[in-house]
Amino acid sequence: MSEPRPIPERLRSFALRRDRFTYDVRGGAFVEIGTVVAFRTDADTTLPEPAIAHALENEGLVSVHKDQQGQTHFTSCKLFMDLNTALRFAREQDQRSVFNLNRQQEMLADARPGSMPDALGADQGLVGAAG
Repeated sequence: MSEPRPIPERLRSFALRRDRFTYDVRGGAFVEIGTVVAFRTDADTTLPEPAIAHALENEGLVSVHKDQQGQTHFTSCKLFMDLNTALRFAREQDQRSVFNLNRQQEMLADARPGSMPDALGADQGLVGAAG
């Protein structure tokens, strides 16, 4: 039986086939439900290794998405089942948006609690946005 590929290699391979996803690096599975918010870090988001290292010290989740130019970005993120809590955490982390995995929709973090935030347009996506 062959050895599993290293996590950075797996994430890069998945990114070739998917524009956006969230991956549990401890459990080795995609996360499909909830709302994710990127942690605020100074790490280079174009490399998976800093995001993986941060994720392993925190929630164990890495969000991967491609920006308008097709550049892949990797961020350590936190999962929420409650949208209002996710929005509050995003503001605390100075993030402009959250990503709702259920709806596959990026939403502005400054939306009022209890309201359904508008989706961001393709030209408004963030490098640090989770997803």
